Amino acid sequence: REAPVDCSVTKRAKAAASGGGDASQLGYGYVEEKGSPPPPNMTTNEKRVIVPADPMLWSAEHVRQWLDWAVKEYALVSVEAPLFHSLDGKDLCKMTKEDMAQLTSAYNADMLLSHLNYLRES
Repeated sequence: REAPVDCSVTKRAKAAASGGGDASQLGYGYVEEKGSPPPPNMTTNEKRVIVPADPMLWSAEHVRQWLDWAVKEYALVSVEAPLFHSLDGKDLCKMTKEDMAQLTSAYNADMLLSHLNYLRES
């Protein structure tokens, strides 16, 4: 069983500070550290997003959390989250661009699938 992924800005910030890779491609979500103010586009009640490293293992709740994060992170508009609520990670990973475009716009489908494929390859 794979370890869960802690998807946080903290992780990205530490990687960037240490010169470890492209911080824009690491993890997702936000964790506020003591003494550091949240980013200007951040609300103080956002939660940490932790999902299994392999999207194939995601429950429907993990998919919901990832989708909520992706909508905020990529400023996606017109994403009808309830259309995704019956999908688990296996269902999501089987989707083609055309399948995803049945649930949202072609642009949103492209963004979501690009990030999902990145996670699957990581």
